[in-house]
Amino acid sequence: MALSMTTYKGFEKKPYCTMHYPKSSFTIVADTPENLRLKQQTMLNSQVRAILLLIWLIQYLSLSLSLSLSLSLSLSLSLSLSLSLSLSLSLSL
Repeated sequence: MALSMTTYKGFEKKPYCTMHYPKSSFTIVADTPENLRLKQQTMLNSQVRAILLLIWLIQYLSLSLSLSLSLSLSLSLSLSLSLSLSLSLSLSL
């Protein structure tokens, strides 16, 4: 059988003859106890992963907040120290 414009069938933008045309068929996956257990385990893992990510995000945000607070405190302390040093130097002269 020759492939021509009247005899071809298209599948995923490729031409096929009727003999070699791919047939899409659905497969059935049985709900065995093992498959049900794997499905439940996958759902639990994804929930745990989401909770761990949320905990990490909260810790990261609180850490960055505390770092910014400590930096601002250290800057204000260094400013007050430099002011006190300059005052003490000017008084001693």
